[in-house]
Amino acid sequence: MTAGRGLLTEREREALVEPEGAYTYKTRSVARKRIEKLAEDADLLARHDPDLFDELVEAVEAARRDGERTSTPVDRVEEETAVVTPEPEYPRERADTAAVGGDDLLAEVRSYLTDRPPKTTHGREALLEVFRILREDGTAKTSDLKTAIYSEFGEHYGSERAAWESVSRYLDDVPGVTKGGYGEWEYRGDEAAREELR
Repeated sequence: MTAGRGLLTEREREALVEPEGAYTYKTRSVARKRIEKLAEDADLLARHDPDLFDELVEAVEAARRDGERTSTPVDRVEEETAVVTPEPEYPRERADTAAVGGDDLLAEVRSYLTDRPPKTTHGREALLEVFRILREDGTAKTSDLKTAIYSEFGEHYGSERAAWESVSRYLDDVPGVTKGGYGEWEYRGDEAAREELR
């Protein structure tokens, strides 16, 4: 993208606001290709410049919440490619202290995450929700965690995928949480979590 233009040119914006047949079709096709490239750039930002990635996510989320637009090319692409997922077994009741053994490990993890990314309160709470789920269940599929996070914090994210991408890149920093097998996360136990907190 060049300076002065975002995802679309002014002419392409007009074609989407006031559809013009073939040009609108072409614009949507071009926009999809740019979105694919944008996804690659977003992945790079997520890995190498998390602050810029957060700005990108926040800009997309703000645009989605903006009441002036009802439907965008991005919305249509998401609708056309959406995968229906079953309702999760979550959310669980929240507590500042862990349910296991009546200790305060959850409060310690919350305190530990305070000075770490993500910077938003809902982002940190989403990480804690993953911690709670994994601590209770031991392991969970990525798809179940993704659905649980979005069902609990969806108002802050444009899509289930955006919610998961905003949270998952910080999971390695959550004490006791590790990537399990393919498409799975696991909790290594309270002792491992406490060791990482030291």
